[in-house]
Amino acid sequence: MLRTSHSWATRLGVVGAVALAMAALPAAGANAADTPTVAAQKPGITATDGVHLVALEPTGDLGSVLADETRYVPMSFTNTGTSTVNGATLTFTFDPDLQPAEYVGCTYTTSTSHLTVATCQFNEQLAPDTEWRFITDDGTEAGIDGYEVHFEADAYGPKVVNFSVTANDGAGAMSAKSSNGKKRFKLKAVEQQRVAKARATAQADSFTDGLYEVANSYDLEAIGAKASGKVGDVVKITIGEKNNGPASLDWYRAGSEPGARFQFVVPQGVQVVKAPNNCESVIEEGSQQRVERGAAGGTFYRCWTIDRLAAGETVSASFELKLTQAVSNASGTVSFDDPYANPEIPRPADTNPDNDKAAVVITAVAEAANPGTGGGNPATGGTGGGSGVTLPITGSQAGLAGGVGLALLAAGAGLYLVATRRRAVVVTGDDKASD
Repeated sequence: MLRTSHSWATRLGVVGAVALAMAALPAAGANAADTPTVAAQKPGITATDGVHLVALEPTGDLGSVLADETRYVPMSFTNTGTSTVNGATLTFTFDPDLQPAEYVGCTYTTSTSHLTVATCQFNEQLAPDTEWRFITDDGTEAGIDGYEVHFEADAYGPKVVNFSVTANDGAGAMSAKSSNGKKRFKLKAVEQQRVAKARATAQADSFTDGLYEVANSYDLEAIGAKASGKVGDVVKITIGEKNNGPASLDWYRAGSEPGARFQFVVPQGVQVVKAPNNCESVIEEGSQQRVERGAAGGTFYRCWTIDRLAAGETVSASFELKLTQAVSNASGTVSFDDPYANPEIPRPADTNPDNDKAAVVITAVAEAANPGTGGGNPATGGTGGGSGVTLPITGSQAGLAGGVGLALLAAGAGLYLVATRRRAVVVTGDDKASD
């Protein structure tokens, strides 16, 4: 579990603001002509007609849950005003990796922050001083209390569910395209004990939030790089990290840092001439640190690439390095260790710390003292040519040359003996008579 010193209450307020903003948008499939105005209800303000809807549940910590588990989230509200409400709009907002069931008569929208917003409307008369609960209709009279939500297999950490309620203006529910789901919901009037409590405590919010802690695990793997060249060359490296899952990471976890974040320690013998804009150079100035985003010339970089790192996803950042001196296997690192980070914010811990650090290995060779005029590359053992000085053959090459010479000498001797023997056995008749 990843927790920070930040309060998740701030996070809940952000989600609530997003939910209310999205709820004000026209529903998918609705025409402007048949979309009535929804009465804007501010927390703590009683409508002029005596209508005042207050969200009761969810509230605060809703407990722990396992990934790939289904829960029914309790949702309830009341009318603490003095007049009957002619219909209302319920808006539910779910964090990433939460999959709400689709109910007939509701519309569903996904925000750029991966939030899912469900909007459900009805025309029932809501009398004052009555608590109303969201019930999933399972065919029985009692039904199932709450909204069905599936926590997906990659869900992890704190996950927020937001609920808000607003009164319609009496013209009826907003025209909305029904979902493809088969589930239905109904509202059920229950005991009024909490209504009296809401009045006594001057509870006035039309929205409320709840938080589940999802148990899961993940494995972040650092990705290093290798490069080589001659002194003076500029080489490009690409480094990063991979989330091996099973959990996905995202900045919408309460008080969390970006999901894809890693640190790069630059190797010796190189100079960063180009850094990506999503990496910042951390520069020590006495007891303080200064950061410059996308700055060249740094020795330590803090990088992030996306706000959400899904299970199985890889993210990267590219740097251009100038090789300034001859080095062999100079090593920098890519890791999740940040010595400049706030000690109160712990480094994310995963199931496999062995791959939390990767090497960035650089090799640079100097130009040869006398490269010659041929086409070879002195740094890589080219053949050379032209007026370069010819050096004596030594070492293993001398042995090889000597062996070849001996072989040629032996072959010559063999040919001589064969020729001699052939002359000894080739005798003509005239020669024999003369003997």
